[in-house]
Amino acid sequence: MTTTGRLVLASMLLLAALLVADAQHCALYGVCAQNDKLKMNCPYDGPPRQLGQPAAVKQIRQLCPHLFANDDNPSLCCDPEQVETLGAQTTLPRQLLSRCPSCFANFMRMWCDFSCSPKQGQFVRVTKVQQDEHSLDNRTYATNVDYFVRQSFAEGMFNSCRGVRSMGSEYALSLMCGTTVDECTTDKWLRFMGTASPQLGIPFTIDFRQLKEDEGVVEGGQTFVTPTTEASSCDQAPDDLSSPCSCQDCAAVCVPQPPFPILNDGGCQIAAMDCMVAMSMLAFGGLCFAVMFMAALHFVLKPTNDRYAADADLPDYKTAAGTLSESDISTIENLGAWLEGRLEHICDQYGRVCTRHPMLVFLFGLSVSIICTSGLFMVRFTTDPVELWSSPGSRARQEKHFFDENFSPFYRTEQLIVYPKNQSAVPHVNRLDPMSDEPAYYGPVFNKEFLRDVLRLQTEIEHLQSVYDGQRVTLHDICFQPMAPDNKNCTIMSLLNYFQNQESKLNATYEDPDFFDTYDYFDHILACMENPFDVRTKLQMSCLAAFGGPIQPYVVLGDFNGTDDDYKSAHGLVITLLINNHKDKESKKLAEAWETEFINFMRNVSHPNMTVSFFAERSIQDEIERESKSDAFTILISYMFMFGYIAFALGQYQVTGNNLCSLLVHSKAMLGVAGVLIVALSVTSSIGVYAFYGIPATMIILEVQPFLVLAVGVDNIFIFVQAYQRGKKHTGEDLETRIGRISGEVIPSMLLSSLAECFCFFLGALSSMPAVKVFSLYAALAIFFDFFFQITCFLALFTLDIRRQEAGRLEICCCARLPPQTVESEGYLFVMFKKVYAPALLSKFARVGVILTFLAWLCSSIAVLNRIELGLDQRMAVPEDSYVLSHFNNMERFLSVGPPVYFVIKGNYDYSNPLLQNAVCDQSGCDQKSLGGQIAYAAKWRNRSYIAHPAMNWLDDYTDWLQPQGEPPCCRLHGNGSFCSATDQSSACHSCDVEFFSASSTCSTSNTCQ
Repeated sequence: MTTTGRLVLASMLLLAALLVADAQHCALYGVCAQNDKLKMNCPYDGPPRQLGQPAAVKQIRQLCPHLFANDDNPSLCCDPEQVETLGAQTTLPRQLLSRCPSCFANFMRMWCDFSCSPKQGQFVRVTKVQQDEHSLDNRTYATNVDYFVRQSFAEGMFNSCRGVRSMGSEYALSLMCGTTVDECTTDKWLRFMGTASPQLGIPFTIDFRQLKEDEGVVEGGQTFVTPTTEASSCDQAPDDLSSPCSCQDCAAVCVPQPPFPILNDGGCQIAAMDCMVAMSMLAFGGLCFAVMFMAALHFVLKPTNDRYAADADLPDYKTAAGTLSESDISTIENLGAWLEGRLEHICDQYGRVCTRHPMLVFLFGLSVSIICTSGLFMVRFTTDPVELWSSPGSRARQEKHFFDENFSPFYRTEQLIVYPKNQSAVPHVNRLDPMSDEPAYYGPVFNKEFLRDVLRLQTEIEHLQSVYDGQRVTLHDICFQPMAPDNKNCTIMSLLNYFQNQESKLNATYEDPDFFDTYDYFDHILACMENPFDVRTKLQMSCLAAFGGPIQPYVVLGDFNGTDDDYKSAHGLVITLLINNHKDKESKKLAEAWETEFINFMRNVSHPNMTVSFFAERSIQDEIERESKSDAFTILISYMFMFGYIAFALGQYQVTGNNLCSLLVHSKAMLGVAGVLIVALSVTSSIGVYAFYGIPATMIILEVQPFLVLAVGVDNIFIFVQAYQRGKKHTGEDLETRIGRISGEVIPSMLLSSLAECFCFFLGALSSMPAVKVFSLYAALAIFFDFFFQITCFLALFTLDIRRQEAGRLEICCCARLPPQTVESEGYLFVMFKKVYAPALLSKFARVGVILTFLAWLCSSIAVLNRIELGLDQRMAVPEDSYVLSHFNNMERFLSVGPPVYFVIKGNYDYSNPLLQNAVCDQSGCDQKSLGGQIAYAAKWRNRSYIAHPAMNWLDDYTDWLQPQGEPPCCRLHGNGSFCSATDQSSACHSCDVEFFSASSTCSTSNTCQ
């Protein structure tokens, strides 16, 4: 045959193939078998048929509108029962994919062509049939079929669905592909949908065979071609009544936007050096030059005859006041001198009164302290971290209050972090390379013995019981149960919940009858990590937790390779229990009682093979309270040390008359004890006064304030006593006059310093942070009381002690008396500072060195000032020996998920208005700059915005819930208009009568939309 003849023959064969391809005939029709709810089709080689039932025609028109493009009443390769089955089986895909109309339309076109196309026989081939106990009327049914699809259509469908998100943060293909969206491909998706699975509703095996454009395959004497249906890209509307996908689900739709702003730009730099460091070095150099220049100038200009004088370093400067006329002294200076004189006079007179009536003054001060301290019976302490560190007027606090009032507080969380002490990798069969004899190695957390130990620990925690007010409290009484009342299992986010918290399932194995592979717990974990929604893995078990929800691997696994989310390298487990929370404190008592039992139990947990840290909702509050109680001993020791120090430092320990008992005459031990007790009274008085006004105290007040007031109070004690000891007694001056003179010298300075300190602390009370504000208020009032009690109680006791000393009476045994003798002793510290320290400090080179050292310290501090991290580190709120601190450290290492973020719309927002709906929603037809769209945009820049996933938008979920499709639909009503719950399977329920705008798929008119 010539070449021309061959071409003619080939053209005739191709024309015949095309004529065959254009013929309408079916490969499947009707239902011939049923296994539970799964219905299998009958093999059928014949023409398509009319549906005949108007309801079925209406349903198939809604599901497959492209089949009615050329014929308003076409013959189809499916009967009414198949149409109903198609609608039921596409209910879940509709919920997952309908956010993107193009994606869902492509998906439905593929399955509509397979199920009902009148040209079904051109691209569907039955390869295996079967007859068994599931057959209806002993008819054979198809168990394996080939489905020829065009490669460009399959890739177009895959690309249109790849970016579609479902349930807010999860990609739809991660749930429908059997693996993560990053690893999903067109072939994997088709293979997953074609694998027979009763759990997924796939009744028989479908072998998807992809062909190129205009390519045909001849098998069994028949030519097979692909459907001519075209796929719509995600940026195109699938029909005139729909709209393209949203920006969140389709990047091609997004209007170009600038990158998300960098919230932390890393700071300023000059020549690869931090600006603060460079400027501090420059300032230090300039200041050093100025100091050295002034020192050199002073040395050069100083007179020669004084340069080497012995007293050149300490010149005796004398006042030149006598050379000034009265006109040179300003009015302010006159006023200051007058005020100083009046203060000295008043304090002098007060000192004389106190000396004449010491007991009366002492009892007056003591009465004031007793009255104020009595407020301790009304004191209220707060240890709630929110009350301590968050300002009631802050935006975060107000938003939390609004959320708690309208949605109830967020769940209480109890958390464990567990990791094996043996951090060796775990070997397992290499599933990625079945032909390899070498095992693959995974993270130590997947050791089966370790998982078994963790499961037993978790089970013990689930069975913990406590008692509150005579009532037994278990975890199931207080935990969050999302599927109650049908499923009353608690929400426990744990890797073991992939096995529904059952050890028997953890130990289970399964041998594949086709490939003779044995699958175990780790194969199940791998499958669940790839698709947490998988209801049937190779171990023939579901990944869904016992409470009915999915477990995301990044929530329950820790310390894995975060750059590519390699969960298989995890080194630790995170177990989180969610407890219901309440606004009022009384409703929280049951949960707090169980948490107390949980903490007590976990404190005693010790295991040779694993390390456990834990945290309860009440842990920080308990640890703050515990720390304050433990600090009481520290405070007591500090005050006892001060007793000894003051008794030693105030006394003049010099033996007179060769009598050791004379030491007790000049000692000040009892006066020192009284002085420290007066300081303690000032603390208790300040707490009592604020207790009368209902201002709550914090444990920080009991921890810090005693030390602060003690330092200030002891300083004033030394000033009083040493002014008397070192002052020269004037000739003929009696005790009353001397105490008055000392009071006139000392009390004004004490008054001014105390007022300055009080003023500073009252300024600190302007802080919006409650802990700082309350501490400043209490400290300011305590310092005022300290001054008040020192010029009343202490001054009175000091006067009595001087009378005792001048009378020669012993301090302890006042009845014993020695001949009075005067003792003049400056004290060892005074002599050392006077004779050694002061001259050395004021020498020429020392002064320059001190100034330079100060400047260096100042500039170096300023250089690192911008590196101070803002915010409150939780670890600083608990003591170093706390179990909470170790858990916080483990959180830094193991926790891979951040806190939840809520975006709440306040005010009277009309959600029935489609325009306002578009400003919130984030699905097809919604405004790209809507609230949901902006959050989705921020989530694309997670390294800048810190938002890991797009928001789970309730409005999107609500509109999906209102969709009338599904078997049964989600939104259903009884005949009387009452709501029909999801558990009600009554046939009397019908779908809600809801009208949707085609452009936005948002609800417009319906009673259920309001």
